[in-house]
Amino acid sequence: MTCHVPASLTPILGGTIALVGHSNVGKSALFQKLTGLRVIVANYPGTTVETLRGQVQQRPDFALLDTPGVVALPANSEDERLTARVLLEEPLSAALQVGDAKNLPKTLALTLQLAELGLPLALVLNMMDEATERGLTLDLPRLAERLGVPVVATVAVRGRGLDDLLAKLPEARPAIWHIRYPAAVENALTKLARLCPDGGPAQRGLAVLALCHDPVAHDYLAARLSPVQMAEIAAIRAEAAQGLGAAPAAAIQTARWAAAEALAAEVLTGTPSAAPVGLLRRLEALTLHRLWGPLILLATLYAVFWFVGVVGAQWLVGLLEENLFGEIINPFLVGAS
Repeated sequence: MTCHVPASLTPILGGTIALVGHSNVGKSALFQKLTGLRVIVANYPGTTVETLRGQVQQRPDFALLDTPGVVALPANSEDERLTARVLLEEPLSAALQVGDAKNLPKTLALTLQLAELGLPLALVLNMMDEATERGLTLDLPRLAERLGVPVVATVAVRGRGLDDLLAKLPEARPAIWHIRYPAAVENALTKLARLCPDGGPAQRGLAVLALCHDPVAHDYLAARLSPVQMAEIAAIRAEAAQGLGAAPAAAIQTARWAAAEALAAEVLTGTPSAAPVGLLRRLEALTLHRLWGPLILLATLYAVFWFVGVVGAQWLVGLLEENLFGEIINPFLVGAS
């Protein structure tokens, strides 16, 4: 079940924007296109993970902070913990989510988590060319209306859609798309939200992370709440788990996926199997085939060996030693001396 909350229409006027998304969705390509590779590489404080910062070329009032790829929140890896820290602790003007256009439900599941944190948000659906090749059509205006945030289609590696993104970037705003979880979860979130401090991420978003026992949210809250309040959070979490008969994180993730799939079905049309398969896609599939994959590997290794051993070691060496030096350079030097 979804619910809607009003969002501010005030445009953001500069500041730091976090690039957030799953791995392999084109975040780095988009970052490079927007910043022109004028970046600062540094370890994020307290971690060994490097982050990239750079100014947007055509909007120098905006700085981009490229975060590591995430699977979901709560955070389970060091990369995910860094991304969670950025979202909770960094003074961000907005979050720019980069998603895979051909895997919309997975993208929207993360969108929902970002929406709960209350940050101004814009959504980039990258690799739109691959989605089109697979026969998928997205109703972007409808998706933007349902989310309440700007939605832009891009092909980052080719620079497509970047002008539209730059135009809509200042329109980033908190999403209006939220869902209502099972009663036991909602009861726990109501209690937890009362304990979460103001002045940072949305209290509901913090409450969801606390209920899921996110380690970064735990540290964030522990630095701002008393030990008695932290013990109360743990008790609320245990009570919710008892009422659900399972970890609250599982119920929350199930509800998110259901909502993401329902919204994707609403704005997505087309049958992927009907999409034409190009030559590169066929070759890619062959390299992963049980029979043809090893044969292609052997053929590639033989071709490399032949090129190095025959073309390089024999033909090119003979051309240089016998023809170039033996017939031209050496006789010229002898004659000149």
